[in-house]
Amino acid sequence: MGRTIVVLVMLLAGTGAVARAAIGAEAGATAAPAYQVDGTVTVDWTETAGIRDTGHAVYAISGPLLTNAQRQAYAPIAVPKRFSFRPLAPTIPTYFRAELQSVSWKRTETIDGCGDGSVSTIRTSTVEKIVDRRAIFEQATPTSLNRLGGTSELNFGAITLYVWQNGAPQRGFTAHSNLGEVFVRATGGCPEVLRGGPATARVQMHDLLDLGMIQLGQLQVKGAKTREGTFTFHGVNRSADVSPSPSSHNTIKVAVDLRVSGPSNAHGFFCLYPTPTQLASARTVTEAQAILRRAGIFAAYAGEARNRYVPQGHYFFKSSSPSGYCGSSVNRRGLYRSSG
Repeated sequence: MGRTIVVLVMLLAGTGAVARAAIGAEAGATAAPAYQVDGTVTVDWTETAGIRDTGHAVYAISGPLLTNAQRQAYAPIAVPKRFSFRPLAPTIPTYFRAELQSVSWKRTETIDGCGDGSVSTIRTSTVEKIVDRRAIFEQATPTSLNRLGGTSELNFGAITLYVWQNGAPQRGFTAHSNLGEVFVRATGGCPEVLRGGPATARVQMHDLLDLGMIQLGQLQVKGAKTREGTFTFHGVNRSADVSPSPSSHNTIKVAVDLRVSGPSNAHGFFCLYPTPTQLASARTVTEAQAILRRAGIFAAYAGEARNRYVPQGHYFFKSSSPSGYCGSSVNRRGLYRSSG
C-alpha cells in the first residue's frame, strides 16, 4: 500500500485554465445556476509488478457542479502549506460531486524470506467494505459545450496533489485526493508481520488505483446535444502498460456515461461561440444577441468592424478563443457587425 505513485495530476492543468479564470470570476459573482451533471464513471484496472492487482469501482456523479468552497464543504481536502497550488476562484463551479457506489479489489503477492526461516509465503488482500463514499472529480482542462448543436467535449479527472522537487516526487509525502476510502483485509504472509492474525487497514481509493491515476487524470469524452440545454457523453478510455517499467504490466479502462444539463445562463463550463454561419440569419442586433444567448454567451454589441471573411451587414463574434465561459456577463463586448 505504501508504494510511491509517480503521477502528477495538477488541479490547474495548464496556464489556459488560469488565464480564463478572470472571465469566470466576473460571471461567477452573479446568482446564475451551475450546470447539473448526472451519470456514472466505472474504473477497471489490473497491475502486475511482483504482485497481482485486479479492481473494479463504480462512481455515481450527481447534482450541480461545485465551487471550491462547496467542494471543501462536501469532501474537504487538507492541503499542507508546502503544496504551493492555488485553486480557481472560489465562486467558479469546477468540481463534480461523486459517490463511490461499489468496489471490488484483490491483491496477491509473494513474500520471500520470512523471519521464521520459510522461503516464501502468499499474502492476499481484499476490500472488506466502503467507509467513506465521498468522491470528487474536477475539470482538469476546460469543458466545451456546443449549445447550438455539434460536438461537445468533456474533460475531467481525479484531484491528486504531490510534492515535486527537481522533477521527481519526494518520498514520504502523502497524496491528497478524494476518491473515497475502504477497509482492506489482508491474510497470509509472514508471521512477524501478521502477529498471528489477519490485518486490516483504512485505505484511500487512489492508493488502490495506483498507476491508474494517470488515466483518471486524462479523460476526454465527446458528446452531443440531445435537446435544448441537455448533453450526453459516452466513452471508454483504455490503456495498457501505463508503467514505463519493463517488469510490470498495467491496464486500466475508464467508462464514462454522463448527462449535462442547464439553462443558457448556467456556469461551470465553456460555451462555443456561434460561427458567422450560425449568425447569418440575424438581421438586427437583437436577433444576433438572441443567437448568442442560445449559445450560452451574453455579450453587448460593440459596433461595426471590418471583416473580409464576413459579408457586409452580417454579424460575427470577435475573440481570440473559440469558446468563452458560459453565462458570460452582458457587459462584455464582442458582438460586431461587418462593415465589409
